[in-house]
Amino acid sequence: MSPHASIVIVGAGPRGTGFLERLAANLPELYGDRPLDLHLVDPHPPGPGRIWRTAQSPLLW
Repeated sequence: MSPHASIVIVGAGPRGTGFLERLAANLPELYGDRPLDLHLVDPHPPGPGRIWRTAQSPLLW
């Protein structure tokens, strides 16, 4: 068993990466100098994922 905290984020889409960014910004306040194991799990390959369609019109941006 690991002697330090561990967090798993499931999904690397906008919500998962947004949560990761906020966690990283607040990590010193939350964990101090203690080590943290962070696991980011997403079954889809890097890129647009399963939701975002690259064939959409750029006008929708």
